[in-house]
Amino acid sequence: MDFPIIVALLAIAAIGFAHLLKVNVAAAIPTATFAFILVPYLFGLFDLLFVGVLASLLLAVVAFVLALIRGNKDGSIKQLLASLASPAAVIFWVLITVSYSLTRAMQFHSWDEFSHWGTVAKAFFIFDSLSPYNPADLAFRSYPPAVSIFQYFVNKVSLGWFEGNVFWAYQILIFAALVPFAAKLVWR
Repeated sequence: MDFPIIVALLAIAAIGFAHLLKVNVAAAIPTATFAFILVPYLFGLFDLLFVGVLASLLLAVVAFVLALIRGNKDGSIKQLLASLASPAAVIFWVLITVSYSLTRAMQFHSWDEFSHWGTVAKAFFIFDSLSPYNPADLAFRSYPPAVSIFQYFVNKVSLGWFEGNVFWAYQILIFAALVPFAAKLVWR
């Protein structure tokens, strides 16, 4: 059930931010993923990490609704929705779909996963708090938590902890960072 939820949230956020930023959906995908990191982080600074997840979801929905309302008025909604199927966006959707299927059986197994990034994502998930407020014994508390926050976000929105989602979230971030390089591709 987690796959359609995450993909729908990414699409809704990308459409909303694409309209607000006046770019195509592929160019807005990194902005959408970054919003799902930045908003929880800002709330997490005040020990409200889960509230930050809810706020980022609200931000995505509000941006999407504004895009629909304004897009219907100025006629840009058709172009915006069509950019969901642009070559760059399709590449992104296909890559995260393949990545999802390949990460289902993945589990933490190397020392790095148990010494830092796997344990940080799990501690965020269990305690709903960033390192300064987190009671877990985390080794590298000063590391920037961006990737771990997105892994936390994906697992929280998926309504349960799943190690495969930690790997998948990481890969979504990589693909989101690369997709703008293909934003100018067109179908022939």
